[in-house]
Amino acid sequence: EVTLFMGGKGRGDGLHQLHWPSSIAFQDGDAYVTDSPNNRVLKKSLSTGEVTLFMGGKGRGDALHQLAYPSSIAFQDGDAYVTDSENIRVLKKSLSTGEVTLFMGGKGRGDGLHQLHWPSSIAFQDGDAYVTDSPNNRVLKKSLSTGEVTLFMG
Repeated sequence: EVTLFMGGKGRGDGLHQLHWPSSIAFQDGDAYVTDSPNNRVLKKSLSTGEVTLFMGGKGRGDALHQLAYPSSIAFQDGDAYVTDSENIRVLKKSLSTGEVTLFMGGKGRGDGLHQLHWPSSIAFQDGDAYVTDSPNNRVLKKSLSTGEVTLFMG
């Protein structure tokens, strides 16, 4: 049986509405949805059904509390990682403190290992982060222990 989980109440920016959701991830009994054109990530409690703002939603922009077309979210070691595609960066948010920091990119659009063009997804394996950088036709690998960024594929 298929049931409606989130949205379905017309396109919009209310907490009960979505506009082009692009990814979903689960962590500690909650669901997180990137709502790309609304420049936000929503969090839904699986136990209560309550939907709250997790990141962004404070106007489109490039400050650490703002997002511009977030396209993917993943979790690793108690932190959330969000690909902030139009800001050409990946942000890291501590689930324990709420602090948001720059994890990758944010150094201008380009194809250097320290730059991104459009980070579209992120995943983790064996202590490393893998970020797809679509227009640059590559996947970058960042070691969580050393911070070193290398070309993984492309």
